[in-house]
Amino acid sequence: MMDLESLAGQHRQIDILKADQIIAAQIAETLHRYYTGHLWTVKASVEQGVVYIHNLNFSAVQGMVLHMSDLEKDPKMRLVKKAGGELMERYRVQRGKLTETLQDELDQRPADLRGNLVLTKDSVD
Repeated sequence: MMDLESLAGQHRQIDILKADQIIAAQIAETLHRYYTGHLWTVKASVEQGVVYIHNLNFSAVQGMVLHMSDLEKDPKMRLVKKAGGELMERYRVQRGKLTETLQDELDQRPADLRGNLVLTKDSVD
């Protein structure tokens, strides 16, 4: 017979995973709305209280971390829009959608063996 406490724990874990997925989807939708065409990835962790945002056009390693406690006070997702824009600016990319011209320019930038753009002295003040 299954232990009821163990079963309850499994249900709590499933609820947490669902919440993680819902939060990540909402944030990804916001990023795609403002910065169309970019390869955004979002990982939410209710247990850690943070959201990780990456733009795979730039790097799968360097990204932004947002605290859920801040996001709870921001129903219009302004912090998400700001974080996406700041990440783009870090790589000297104008805020906005990914155009073919921009993709060509990004393809010409130096990258490491994993394809992450390299931030050079010239690219960071």
